[in-house]
Amino acid sequence: MVEGSMDPIKVPKLPFDIISEILSWLPVESLLRFRCVCKQWCLLLTQDHQFIAKHSDRASPLLLQCMISPGQILYDGNFKFLYRLFGGLLVEMSLKNSGVYRIRNPATHQVLYLPDAHEGTDQIDIAFNSFTHECKVVCVHGEDGEEVGFEVLTVGKDKQWRPLKHPNQDLLKQQGKRALKQKYWPAAYKAEGLGHFTQLISDGKDLYLEIQSLDIWSERFTTNTVPRGFYADLNEVSVLTWNHCLAVRNMIEENLNVLVLEDFKEHKWSQNKIIVPLKFLKDHPEWKDKIVHAIGVPEGYY
Repeated sequence: MVEGSMDPIKVPKLPFDIISEILSWLPVESLLRFRCVCKQWCLLLTQDHQFIAKHSDRASPLLLQCMISPGQILYDGNFKFLYRLFGGLLVEMSLKNSGVYRIRNPATHQVLYLPDAHEGTDQIDIAFNSFTHECKVVCVHGEDGEEVGFEVLTVGKDKQWRPLKHPNQDLLKQQGKRALKQKYWPAAYKAEGLGHFTQLISDGKDLYLEIQSLDIWSERFTTNTVPRGFYADLNEVSVLTWNHCLAVRNMIEENLNVLVLEDFKEHKWSQNKIIVPLKFLKDHPEWKDKIVHAIGVPEGYY
């Protein structure tokens, strides 16, 4: 060894799992720049679903998420905001063409346009798996008094919408029945992907309320009928979410009466109605209509 020389300092190599942990706390803007560091980093940041899910959990919520509400125009004057998905993704609808929808990533500025939806589409619903990034979209078209149709699309796989037949498809007219009211309630929890289609049906003599629960992932409906005898007038009954389950309710004087569909797959309803006294309405009857509207909207519905 030459006198006065020094051995090179050996810097210990940082384990990749530690690097991954550090990266998971950084903002998206930094991660986008770090994709070019090496192939291993690029694969981690763009294709590792576990890392992406972890980062989404830890990412600071955008101020945008606290300020926007459905119907707002965010990025250009041609689209309005509909839904917010896990990880900050946004679903938008065209103001000029009701059949045009897109999914936007505000952090990366990427936009994915969906195939044009059926003419007369009234609503769309989305199931989104944040771990695998699998995404399915359902569109609902038709109005009261008309036959309602469903179509489904797997994002990234289907180039066009596929028809999705629901239990009463073409049956009501054949049986001399008609739907007086019908409404699709979007999935409150997008990962679960469970939406509900309600129909108030008349056969000319009696009324009955059907709830057709749609598992978007399996593309299957399960039908439940509100038991007879619980409500005197089904015209006064509406839908809400109760402890993560779908429920129906009405208001009689100052009491809220709730019947819960505890297990839609097993067709299991609560044995008794839940009665919630709203005594403050006695002094403020003018609040009743506002409360009825507020509690009649399931979680996640826009």
